[in-house]
Amino acid sequence: SIRSTFFYQSLADWIALINQPRVAAQPGVMNAMARSYANADARLWGAELEFSYALIQRFFIAGNLSWVRGQKDIDPARHILSANLGEVPPLSSRIYLRYDSGRIYAEAEGVITGAQNRVDGDLLEAATPGWQILNLRLGAIFRGFRIQAALDNVFDRLYTEHLANARDPFRTGARVYEPGRRFIVTMTYRY
Repeated sequence: SIRSTFFYQSLADWIALINQPRVAAQPGVMNAMARSYANADARLWGAELEFSYALIQRFFIAGNLSWVRGQKDIDPARHILSANLGEVPPLSSRIYLRYDSGRIYAEAEGVITGAQNRVDGDLLEAATPGWQILNLRLGAIFRGFRIQAALDNVFDRLYTEHLANARDPFRTGARVYEPGRRFIVTMTYRY
Protein backbone atom coordinates (compact mmCIF):
# COMPACT_ATOMS: atom_id res chain seq x y z
CA SER A 1 0.00 0.00 0.00
CA ILE A 2 1.05 3.58 -0.63
CA ARG A 3 -0.52 6.66 0.90
CA SER A 4 0.49 10.26 0.40
CA THR A 5 -0.61 13.48 2.03
CA PHE A 6 0.06 17.02 0.86
CA PHE A 7 -0.88 20.14 2.79
CA TYR A 8 -0.72 23.92 2.67
CA GLN A 9 -1.74 26.26 5.48
CA SER A 10 -2.00 30.03 5.38
CA LEU A 11 -1.69 31.33 8.93
CA ALA A 12 -2.88 34.85 9.65
CA ASP A 13 -1.30 36.43 12.73
CA TRP A 14 1.14 33.60 13.49
CA ILE A 15 2.69 34.25 16.91
CA ALA A 16 6.40 34.69 16.24
CA LEU A 17 9.00 34.73 18.98
CA ILE A 18 11.28 37.73 18.58
CA ASN A 19 14.24 39.30 20.31
CA GLN A 20 13.93 43.02 20.89
CA PRO A 21 15.90 45.63 22.81
CA ARG A 22 15.14 45.57 26.53
CA VAL A 23 12.78 48.41 27.47
CA ALA A 24 13.43 48.71 31.21
CA ALA A 25 16.41 47.71 33.33
CA GLN A 26 15.75 44.98 35.89
CA PRO A 27 17.99 44.28 38.90
CA GLY A 28 20.27 41.32 38.23
CA VAL A 29 19.38 41.08 34.50
CA MET A 30 22.34 41.90 32.29
CA ASN A 31 20.82 41.05 28.89
CA ALA A 32 20.45 43.94 26.48
CA MET A 33 17.77 41.96 24.57
CA ALA A 34 14.40 40.67 25.71
CA ARG A 35 12.30 37.84 24.26
CA SER A 36 8.84 38.90 23.15
CA TYR A 37 6.10 38.06 20.64
CA ALA A 38 4.81 39.62 17.45
CA ASN A 39 2.16 38.59 14.96
CA ALA A 40 3.19 37.79 11.40
CA ASP A 41 1.45 36.13 8.50
CA ALA A 42 2.99 32.74 7.80
CA ARG A 43 2.65 29.69 5.60
CA LEU A 44 3.31 26.00 6.17
CA TRP A 45 3.37 23.35 3.47
CA GLY A 46 4.64 19.83 3.21
CA ALA A 47 4.12 16.24 2.22
CA GLU A 48 4.23 12.76 3.70
CA LEU A 49 4.51 9.42 1.94
CA GLU A 50 3.79 6.13 3.73
CA PHE A 51 4.24 2.67 2.26
CA SER A 52 4.06 -0.97 3.27
CA TYR A 53 4.69 -4.13 1.30
CA ALA A 54 4.53 -7.83 2.20
CA LEU A 55 7.76 -9.26 0.80
CA ILE A 56 6.76 -12.84 1.56
CA GLN A 57 4.42 -14.33 4.14
CA ARG A 58 5.18 -12.81 7.59
CA PHE A 59 7.91 -10.47 6.26
CA PHE A 60 6.99 -6.81 5.74
CA ILE A 61 8.79 -3.68 4.73
CA ALA A 62 7.22 -0.34 5.60
CA GLY A 63 8.23 3.23 6.10
CA ASN A 64 7.53 6.89 5.63
CA LEU A 65 9.09 10.05 4.28
CA SER A 66 8.02 13.49 5.52
CA TRP A 67 8.94 17.05 4.60
CA VAL A 68 7.71 20.40 5.96
CA ARG A 69 8.59 23.98 5.05
CA GLY A 70 7.50 27.11 6.94
CA GLN A 71 7.92 30.81 6.20
CA LYS A 72 6.75 34.03 7.79
CA ASP A 73 6.56 37.58 6.46
CA ILE A 74 9.56 39.74 7.28
CA ASP A 75 8.79 42.97 9.18
CA PRO A 76 11.95 44.81 10.37
CA ALA A 77 9.89 47.40 12.28
CA ARG A 78 8.61 44.57 14.51
CA HIS A 79 12.02 42.82 14.75
CA ILE A 80 10.99 39.98 12.40
CA LEU A 81 14.09 39.64 10.23
CA SER A 82 14.11 35.93 9.29
CA ALA A 83 11.63 34.46 6.81
CA ASN A 84 12.04 30.91 8.18
CA LEU A 85 9.68 29.63 10.87
CA GLY A 86 11.49 28.23 13.89
CA GLU A 87 11.54 24.60 14.97
CA VAL A 88 10.34 23.22 11.63
CA PRO A 89 11.64 19.64 11.23
CA PRO A 90 13.92 18.70 8.32
CA LEU A 91 13.30 15.98 5.74
CA SER A 92 13.06 12.67 7.59
CA SER A 93 12.38 9.02 6.90
CA ARG A 94 11.83 5.75 8.78
CA ILE A 95 12.13 2.35 7.15
CA TYR A 96 11.16 -0.90 8.88
CA LEU A 97 11.82 -4.52 8.01
CA ARG A 98 9.64 -6.77 10.16
CA TYR A 99 9.01 -10.46 10.68
CA ASP A 100 5.71 -11.12 12.51
CA SER A 101 4.19 -14.55 13.14
CA GLY A 102 1.48 -13.24 15.45
CA ARG A 103 3.27 -14.70 18.50
CA ILE A 104 6.81 -13.42 17.93
CA TYR A 105 8.22 -10.53 15.96
CA ALA A 106 11.59 -9.07 15.04
CA GLU A 107 12.10 -5.64 13.54
CA ALA A 108 14.96 -3.54 12.21
CA GLU A 109 14.26 0.19 11.85
CA GLY A 110 16.41 2.77 10.11
CA VAL A 111 15.81 6.44 10.98
CA ILE A 112 17.28 9.01 8.60
CA THR A 113 17.04 12.76 9.05
CA GLY A 114 18.38 15.42 6.70
CA ALA A 115 20.32 18.50 7.68
CA GLN A 116 18.29 21.41 9.09
CA ASN A 117 19.48 24.35 7.01
CA ARG A 118 16.38 26.57 6.96
CA VAL A 119 16.75 28.14 10.39
CA ASP A 120 15.09 31.06 12.16
CA GLY A 121 17.79 33.68 12.65
CA ASP A 122 15.47 35.68 14.91
CA LEU A 123 15.68 32.81 17.44
CA LEU A 124 19.44 32.48 16.86
CA GLU A 125 18.97 28.97 15.51
CA ALA A 126 22.00 27.41 13.84
CA ALA A 127 22.02 24.66 11.24
CA THR A 128 21.79 21.09 12.53
CA PRO A 129 23.52 18.26 10.65
CA GLY A 130 21.62 15.22 9.41
CA TRP A 131 21.94 11.85 11.13
CA GLN A 132 21.04 8.17 10.79
CA ILE A 133 20.44 5.50 13.44
CA LEU A 134 19.47 1.83 13.52
CA ASN A 135 17.04 0.36 16.07
CA LEU A 136 16.34 -3.36 16.65
CA ARG A 137 13.31 -4.89 18.39
CA LEU A 138 12.20 -8.39 19.42
CA GLY A 139 8.93 -9.38 21.00
CA ALA A 140 6.87 -12.41 22.00
CA ILE A 141 3.37 -13.08 23.32
CA PHE A 142 2.76 -16.13 25.51
CA ARG A 143 -0.28 -16.88 27.74
CA GLY A 144 -1.11 -13.24 28.40
CA PHE A 145 2.51 -12.17 28.79
CA ARG A 146 4.08 -9.78 26.29
CA ILE A 147 7.85 -9.46 26.41
CA GLN A 148 9.63 -6.86 24.30
CA ALA A 149 13.32 -6.07 23.98
CA ALA A 150 14.79 -3.16 22.03
CA LEU A 151 18.27 -1.98 21.19
CA ASP A 152 18.02 1.66 20.11
CA ASN A 153 20.85 3.55 18.42
CA VAL A 154 22.75 0.31 17.78
CA PHE A 155 25.94 2.05 16.60
CA ASP A 156 25.91 4.57 19.50
CA ARG A 157 25.63 7.54 17.16
CA LEU A 158 26.04 11.04 18.70
CA TYR A 159 23.27 13.29 17.34
CA THR A 160 20.78 16.00 18.22
CA GLU A 161 17.19 16.27 17.10
CA HIS A 162 16.21 19.26 14.98
CA LEU A 163 16.11 22.73 16.42
CA ALA A 164 14.36 23.83 19.60
CA ASN A 165 15.71 27.29 20.44
CA ALA A 166 12.50 28.68 21.94
CA ARG A 167 12.79 27.01 25.37
CA ASP A 168 15.41 26.69 28.08
CA PRO A 169 18.07 25.30 27.88
CA PHE A 170 17.93 25.52 24.07
CA ARG A 171 17.50 29.29 23.76
CA THR A 172 21.06 29.73 24.97
CA GLY A 173 22.20 27.82 21.89
CA ALA A 174 23.10 24.71 23.93
CA ARG A 175 22.68 21.44 22.05
CA VAL A 176 21.05 18.64 24.02
CA TYR A 177 22.17 15.32 22.57
CA GLU A 178 19.92 12.29 22.31
CA PRO A 179 20.76 9.19 24.35
CA GLY A 180 23.44 6.86 23.03
CA ARG A 181 22.91 3.13 22.68
CA ARG A 182 20.03 1.95 24.88
CA PHE A 183 18.81 -1.52 25.76
CA ILE A 184 15.19 -1.68 26.90
CA VAL A 185 13.20 -4.69 28.11
CA THR A 186 9.52 -4.54 29.00
CA MET A 187 7.12 -7.19 30.16
CA THR A 188 3.35 -6.83 30.52
CA TYR A 189 0.66 -9.25 31.54
CA ARG A 190 -2.99 -9.05 30.48
CA TYR A 191 -5.71 -11.16 32.02
